[in-house]
Parts: sequence; structure tokens; C-alpha cells
Amino acid sequence: MSQIYLEPQEEITTVIDKIKTLSTKEEDVILVAPDNCPLTASIINLKLLAKETKSLDKKLILVTTDTISRNLAGRLGIPVLASVKDVNIMGEENFSEPTAPQPLKEIIHLETPEELKREEKTKLDKNIHIHRYEQPLANDERRVEKEQSPPAASPIPPVSKKNKKRLILAFGIIVLLILVNLFLFSPAKVNLYIASEPLAQNVNLALAGEKLNSTQEISEKFSATGEKEMGEKATGSVTIYNYWDSTNQDISANSVFIKDGKNFYSQQAVSVPGTTIKQGNQVPGTATVTVVAETNGGDYNLAAGRFTITSLPTNKQAQIYAQSALAFTNGSSKKVKIISEDDIARAKQQLSDKLTDKVKEDLNKQAADKNKEILIKAINQQLSSAAADKKAGSQADDFQMTLSATAVVLAFDSQVMRQAVFDNLKTTLPKDKELILDASDETTIDIESQDWEKEELKIAGQVKTRIAPKIDQAELKKKLAGNFTGRGAAFLANTAGYKKADVKIQPTFWLTFPLWTKMINLTIHYE
Repeated sequence: MSQIYLEPQEEITTVIDKIKTLSTKEEDVILVAPDNCPLTASIINLKLLAKETKSLDKKLILVTTDTISRNLAGRLGIPVLASVKDVNIMGEENFSEPTAPQPLKEIIHLETPEELKREEKTKLDKNIHIHRYEQPLANDERRVEKEQSPPAASPIPPVSKKNKKRLILAFGIIVLLILVNLFLFSPAKVNLYIASEPLAQNVNLALAGEKLNSTQEISEKFSATGEKEMGEKATGSVTIYNYWDSTNQDISANSVFIKDGKNFYSQQAVSVPGTTIKQGNQVPGTATVTVVAETNGGDYNLAAGRFTITSLPTNKQAQIYAQSALAFTNGSSKKVKIISEDDIARAKQQLSDKLTDKVKEDLNKQAADKNKEILIKAINQQLSSAAADKKAGSQADDFQMTLSATAVVLAFDSQVMRQAVFDNLKTTLPKDKELILDASDETTIDIESQDWEKEELKIAGQVKTRIAPKIDQAELKKKLAGNFTGRGAAFLANTAGYKKADVKIQPTFWLTFPLWTKMINLTIHYE
């Protein structure tokens, strides 16, 4: 036989764990319970213990002098003894069948058959934790020792029957008031944990807004980055010689004359006379023409020499050519800063970004002054003008760029919008569900359109939040009021979406919820 001594505050799960750890050789489990033990005063707990020992092929024996525990054990067919000595004296083979429940000698609260029947159908959830502090119980040995101790040395004057009745009456009134106070006003704190589920829902609604306008201008100086060649082209006069034949050779304007790899262009058209024979010698026809260098630069200031006319056919170029008698001059090069088209475009873009920021800042300030908000992407901005004080291609080191813009947007009250979104969302929920709103909710809002005349926004967006079963807290408190903690735990466990619960009652030895529902502090946590 194995003996398990129960503590006044022992939990059912702890006792079951102890039974499971017993040796398989042990056939009997002797459960020794003190008087007023809450665990053995519950028919549900006794049923669970009997079921557990039976599943382990063991026999449960209860040792207690508590009247309630003995009566309940008798109803369940659990053998009951008054003391551990009875076990040792009688032995297992002499255990008698449990006797019929004895009448109670004191006034206590027993469940009615209907209540017991309901309790039998109720299963306690292991997640419900009933917090109790150790309950002081009577100690028989100390009480006997106290009763056998010698009387005090000083004599106590006898109390009259009348005074005794008064004392008993006063004591009874005090006890009654204490019990009434406990039944009515013992504060209970209940933390109920309910499962929630995610919800992502699209919403569409119209919202009143207030029209805000802004006109802004911005002007800045920018540096010119373009370059332009501002030098002069070399020029000179050349004589064209015609040794080809006796016919005239026409040289058109802008014909190309090359010397030392440098290109020059003739400035006028000429006709070069044909060659002649005088005194037996060939005399070429000649003509003079002015040529100008292809580009600016001193590199075109060439010394006197022969030029090839590349605009002529190749076979004529050796016999028809040009010759300069003097060196070319006036060629020079000089680069200067100019305002390029890219400079104008870059300045416009930079100022446009800054101008947009300036418009946003102004409209946000206007909205904040009215305790409202705006959506930046809903701002309708138009560029009024963009001008530079100098034109592209102008020679300059810098220039001034000026932009101006107008903008309009509808401002709205964010709280009104949030409420409207969730009110719209509530209409789509099942009747037994409710929204669980907190700081982690996500709301994405887009402006579909803005009616400037009606000052109305059409909003489309998505809300990410959570929903949970709808719980009537007032009704739940009514069910808990005046019930034992075990039955109250069953009510909590039957709540839709239930995960777990935590119950604390003051004073901690009290085992019932207060009758006054205002003394029940119910807090619901959603997970």
C-alpha cells in the first residue's frame, strides 16, 4: 500500500502526478486528507482520482474525518476510513464496503442532485488556475493538548446565563456579518484569454474633406557648364595654277584646299584660264582666290606653300593646284562659358523638386492648423511658370532660374476617417464576431478621386486587424456571481474562443465568487 498525504491547498493535477509515479507493484493508494480539504470536498475531483487509479489497476482508499468528503466518497463507492491506523489494523482483505452517507452535524452547503448532475457533465480545463493561499486548519493534537492543559492560576469569575446569551448572540451576529460580507463583496479578479483570428478586408467609402490651396515660388542661381570656341579662323590668299590643258577650269566656292593636313575653304568661285605655249615654254593659266581655315586656332597659321584642291578629280590634282606666297595669319583659339540647354533642364528639375517640397510643407501646415491630415499623393500640383534670366547659348558664368506652382488638396479628420473605415468594416462581420482593435492594426488608404466642388473624397483601402467571438461581459459576470470557483471555471471554459483563464479571489481562502457582480473585475485578453 502507498500513502499520499494531501496538503490543504493541494491541486488535483499534482495528486494525479503523484499517483502515476507510484510503483506498479502497489495495488492500493491510501489518500490521507485533512478536514475541510477543498480537493476531497469536490465530487468531480474524487471522480477524477477514482478514474485515474482504476486506469492504473489500483484501488483508491480515502482516509479522512471530514463529513463532506466521507459522504461524497460514499456516493462514489470509494472505501473510507477514519485514520491510517485503521488501515494497518484491518488490512486490505477486511475493508468493508462504504457505508451510507451519515447525516451532517453542522450546517454546510451541499449541491442539490440537479447541481451534482450538472457538475458530473462539466469537465475542468487544465488551463484554469485557481489561486489559493494556505488555509489554516484545525490541528486535533494541538486542540487536545490545549484542552488538557491545566487551568490558569487566577480564577475566572463566572459568567451569568444572560451574559452568555448576549455574548453568543453578538458572536453570531459578527460571524453572520463576516459571511454576508464575504458572499457579497469578496473581490474577484478574472483574466480571460480568448483566441482571435486575423482579418484583411477591403473598404470603399466617401468622406467629407476641406479644400486647401497653396501657391509657391522658388528662385535660385545656377552655374553655366557649356563651352564655346570664341577664337578666329586663319585666312590667306592663294594662286591657282592650271597646267592641265588649254581649257578653262572652274573652281566653285567652298572648294577644299589642303596643306599639312589642314582644311581651308575657298570663299568665291573662280575660272582658271587654260595653259598656253609661249616661245616653246608651257605657261599655266592662273587665278587668285581667298581661303579660310576650317576651324579657329593658331594651328592654321601656315607658312607659304602648295595646296591640293581635293574638290577636283584625282587625276587633275597634280596639274591644277594652289600656291600661297605669304604665310597665313589671324588664326587663334579661345573657349568661353555659355549656358547650355542641359543647364536649363537641370536647373528646372532641381527647382521643381524643391518647389514640390515647399508646397507639401505649406499644405501640411495648413492641415495641422485645422487638426486635419492630407495624403501627399493626393496633392494636385500644377507648374505655373519656369524661366531663366538668360537664354541657352548665351555667354555667361551663371544664370537665375525661377519656378512657380499652384496646388490643391482635400484635408480630412484622421479620427473620423478611421472610425468610418471600421464602421464600414463592422457591417461585414458575422453577428457573433467583433473587431479587436489595437496599435498593431494596419490601414492602407488610397484616394480614388477628389470632388473639389463638393469637397468630398472617395477612399479605397485595406484594413488588417483581428476579430474574436463577441462576449457579453455582463452576462458572464452574472453566471459567475455566487458560484464556487470550480463551477465558475466551467462557465469560463464554455466561453466561445476560450484558451485559458486566471482567477484570483480575496481573501484567498474563500472559494466562491461574490454575489455582487460589480466586485468581479473581468479582463479579456485576445491572443
